[in-house]
Amino acid sequence: MYPYANYICLALFLFILFEIFIRIYIRIFADEAFFLKYASMDEVRRFKPKKLPKFSLSRHRYLGYYPTPSWISDQTKHNQFGIRNGTLPKEKLNGELRIITIGGSNTYGYRINDNAETYPSKLQNILSEDGFQTIKVLNLGVCGYGTRECVINFLLRGLDFDPDLVIFCEGLNDVHTRFIWPPDISSGDDIVCRPPVKEIRQKFSFYENIALFRVIAIKFGAISSQLSRAIFFTPTAYEDDANSNCFSTEFLRQKRLGIYPQGVFKEQSAMKMLTENPPIYFERNVRSLIAIAKAHGVETLLVSNPYSSDFDDPVVNSDEYKFALNQHNDILKRVSQDTTVLFLDLAKLIEFDKKYFFDGRHLNESGASRMAKLIAKKLQTSFLK
Repeated sequence: MYPYANYICLALFLFILFEIFIRIYIRIFADEAFFLKYASMDEVRRFKPKKLPKFSLSRHRYLGYYPTPSWISDQTKHNQFGIRNGTLPKEKLNGELRIITIGGSNTYGYRINDNAETYPSKLQNILSEDGFQTIKVLNLGVCGYGTRECVINFLLRGLDFDPDLVIFCEGLNDVHTRFIWPPDISSGDDIVCRPPVKEIRQKFSFYENIALFRVIAIKFGAISSQLSRAIFFTPTAYEDDANSNCFSTEFLRQKRLGIYPQGVFKEQSAMKMLTENPPIYFERNVRSLIAIAKAHGVETLLVSNPYSSDFDDPVVNSDEYKFALNQHNDILKRVSQDTTVLFLDLAKLIEFDKKYFFDGRHLNESGASRMAKLIAKKLQTSFLK
């Protein structure tokens, strides 16, 4: 009655047989290279979770994200605690003096591949060469961190190392979070511009869940392995859309395209956003960092945020960003005087030297070396005197 029924049943039987065979082979008999290439993400998580890729950043309950412990990529290395140093004990050695460096990209060493070329590493080498061999400088900088994260980072992670001095240098990332409108929704936790870190699990098509289809498609180059396309989370730096009411990225986009002011900025200028959202949280967080340090017997050195407006980038050459950055640097100086802590006006010392920057805001290797020398000189005439 149905002349093709037998063929259909046979084809279905063979398909199921091949599907079962491939799944068993991948899970039990395949070598590691074959498994990682052809297995589904669910199979990788279930059978070889240690082979899941490590990213430079990992989720953190209180910070959102932090450097992944024991992560290595070429000459960029994180130690067992997720800081950009070699392996070290948490407890200080007898007679050891520990300096914690807290901040964002310039402290971590964004775009500087070799740990040895970052400013904290250079600082330790300079101090050691000058006779201070018992000093250990720890790099707790994290790209994207503002003052909010820096305070938490120092409190929950930095104090674990029993530091004697904390060096703080940051100011730019707090500017991004002041482009908020209306201003009455701004808050100390900055939830408007910095929502929680989002976990992303790549969604694969229905057909990719069929082992036979997946293996054939990968074999002939139609798709790549699921493992190579998996993204586990993204550290949301600055959420920027009409719903969030945070407009720093939109401002920068318009300035770079030469179309400012458009959209929201036709009604409220970017400068008005900054003046209506004064740096009260920036100052509060800096004072909190100093207070926490003092409560634990730790001295503080505040360092103004360096930048060069000679680059063609609105982050460093627009009137709005320069206005806000200078505000933050002035606050660091004033707060240092109010609280009698150390201050180094790094921004004034290297502001006009393009050779020290990748892009006007991120220090290159020469800039990191210059920063380390200036801080070392400051410490030797004050903290280490």
